[in-house]
Amino acid sequence: MDLKTVKSALINVVKDIQRFSGQDESKVSGVTCPVKELSNFDSQICIEAMSMLSTALDIEIPVDRNIFATEDKRRLLTLDEASAVVYEGLTKGEK
Repeated sequence: MDLKTVKSALINVVKDIQRFSGQDESKVSGVTCPVKELSNFDSQICIEAMSMLSTALDIEIPVDRNIFATEDKRRLLTLDEASAVVYEGLTKGEK
């Protein structure tokens, strides 16, 4: 699996969440920071998005790792950055 596949799946997951919640999905892209920029994208939605991504890619994301923030929780991540976090975990064998 490559980074492009991870990024595409994550963007699709976030677009699905926006659509299911009646929100605009058209502005979702790699540079979107969902926690900052998308209505109602809170910590519970982050967990749901991570679960949906795990299913879409048939991978496991550690439950203690929020892919939408840095590990120290000081900065929220864009979808490009979150994709890189997931991909890095895959390349380190975190499946």
